[in-house]
Amino acid sequence: MKKNLLMLIMFCATGISKAQFQFNPQIGITAQSLSNEPDDVDQSARIGYTIGADGRMGKRFYFQPGMFYGKSSTEYKTTDEVDTLNQSQIENQLDRTIFTVKLFGGYHLVDKDGFKLRINAGPSIDFITKVEDEKDLFEKSDFNLTLLNFKAAVGVDIWFLTAELGYGWGITNAFDDRYGNEKSKFNQLYLTVGVVLGSNKH
Repeated sequence: MKKNLLMLIMFCATGISKAQFQFNPQIGITAQSLSNEPDDVDQSARIGYTIGADGRMGKRFYFQPGMFYGKSSTEYKTTDEVDTLNQSQIENQLDRTIFTVKLFGGYHLVDKDGFKLRINAGPSIDFITKVEDEKDLFEKSDFNLTLLNFKAAVGVDIWFLTAELGYGWGITNAFDDRYGNEKSKFNQLYLTVGVVLGSNKH
């Protein structure tokens, strides 16, 4: 995984000097929640992180592939009910380590020297490599380990600095079919900051 990320960075770096190519190392935070949660579960997003890089190929319209590595966290609260008089709430935190590949397309709404406002969207694929559960209520095999998503974002470039705010909708079910909750999907809010290397000028 780390080898693949390094290969992407080296490949992109060799093209920095070429026209209409930009390379964007980034770091950011994520907040991931579960849609269609089970009736007996109350869940909320916790702050996670992401680090990686993408490239932009083109000018006004551009192609934006990228690779990222990170960890997402979600807090779960459920009621452990022995009988109507004996109930207790169980709090649990689920952490998932994820390797993400994205294939976006984008457009510069504003394209000026020193300032760019842009939008992008496209599919991404999450590969879950590790699952950590405080209370051992989940196992790695409970989840679909390859997840397809659709994401959209708005970004701004000021000189060589860049920032992007986006949201991702899960397409693949979060849990394996045998787990019994086929409608739940992971959605994610993310914010990244980084630098822009290269140029999109002719």
